[in-house]
Amino acid sequence: MNIERKAYITAAGLMAACMAAAPASAQDFIEYQYGASPGAVRSVSVANLKPNGVVTGVGNSAGNLELIVWKSNGTELLRKGSATDTAFRDIGSAPVSTLAMNGKSVITAVAVSGEVELILWSVSSSGAVTPVMAPDPWTFAGYGTSARLAKIDSTHFLLAVVNNQGILYVSSWETEGGGVQVLDQLSVATGAVGTYAAVAAVSPAEFVTALRTSAGDLQLDSWQVGENYRISHQAMNSAGGISQVDMAVWGAEAYLATVVINSLGDLEVIDWSVDPGDGTIARESSENLGSVGQVAASPIGYELFTASVNSSGHVDAGVWNNNGTQITQGASTQEEAATLVSAAPLSAGYSTVTASRTAAGNLQVDVWSGDYVAP
Repeated sequence: MNIERKAYITAAGLMAACMAAAPASAQDFIEYQYGASPGAVRSVSVANLKPNGVVTGVGNSAGNLELIVWKSNGTELLRKGSATDTAFRDIGSAPVSTLAMNGKSVITAVAVSGEVELILWSVSSSGAVTPVMAPDPWTFAGYGTSARLAKIDSTHFLLAVVNNQGILYVSSWETEGGGVQVLDQLSVATGAVGTYAAVAAVSPAEFVTALRTSAGDLQLDSWQVGENYRISHQAMNSAGGISQVDMAVWGAEAYLATVVINSLGDLEVIDWSVDPGDGTIARESSENLGSVGQVAASPIGYELFTASVNSSGHVDAGVWNNNGTQITQGASTQEEAATLVSAAPLSAGYSTVTASRTAAGNLQVDVWSGDYVAP
């Protein structure tokens, strides 16, 4: 399985920057639709919230964790509700991971001062948000260089954290009675790592984690979630030097892609296959696409969406597809000047959402959509 980046066009008024010629046989047409900017933030994350909505977990201008619910009506992005957690600690600029369990509950994870805190948030049908404080968020001293979440099912999720000694811990959790509780935890020594890690579900019973090792390389580990949500480690593979990584599973065949900043400082998309039996991870193909400063990945329809902060400091969005032979480059467009970017699918059709921290320090939430024409 291999993927290629496809060409796309932009709405009037956006800047186009063609990085390579688009394939003549087919085109993806994707354009910026509309967005909203509610105010200053220090960190950003975004997750899909059905139907037709997303939720942004941010460190706000005061340094507190804030959750904001958005709904797309097809022509604008409406802010439906928000809440700020001030009961525990100032998170400053710490990265936030946000996961929507269903239309009614959201989990956030943030690593602060060597500890990881989980918070369950309740979301009403109108979009009102309430942080659930019983039991208290999970904290554990010695953890905290990275924390990422992935969904198992509507009431269970996976947490991947790296502690200050460079040990990766993967744990399964459930939401119960207005709180969260751990079901199982397994660790694997990885060597000291940076702040960048990712986790994605290949299936409800199989997950892959990606991280940056002490040598600066990309490492992938596969994990099985068994009976009673017990976790077992399956296999490992690695690639070259990276400084950042994100990951997404996309397409009807559950393709796995890592989106990294490689040792050259370029955006690189790497295509992997994962054996459903023993979890063996095999590298299939890859493609570099210019210098970037930050990367994010998300499904968009049956394809892969990448967002990055490019060398000129603007949000750069792209779409990738499986052409069966190789990864090739397409066209690119740039939106607002930004320092951080994250991405998540929008449940309505061929759409996705980026949440970015602009150069002015504000949260910008943008909707992108388009049509796919098969080769």
